[in-house]
Amino acid sequence: GACIFSGQPFRCATTRFENDYLIPQSAESSVPNCEGCPDGQTLVYDHCKNHPWWVNVTTLVTTAQDLDHQNLTNSLENLQDDRVFLFRGSHD
Repeated sequence: GACIFSGQPFRCATTRFENDYLIPQSAESSVPNCEGCPDGQTLVYDHCKNHPWWVNVTTLVTTAQDLDHQNLTNSLENLQDDRVFLFRGSHD
């Protein structure tokens, strides 16, 4: 099973989605690694949390499945028949 407190979907913070707003990459940028960003550009900090309408859930599922098939993460089958609890604070 899994119990997650104030978590984001796997790889959401570093994945570029079609409607994401990009900012120039700099030493002050909060997202140093962006999957799918052009050189010199990165994502707005906490884009999944603050702009959930930008998130493409299908992309996140596909990414998790691809990593699973490449044995680069724990198998998704481990959660197939388990209980999963998700919690978030009211002021996060």
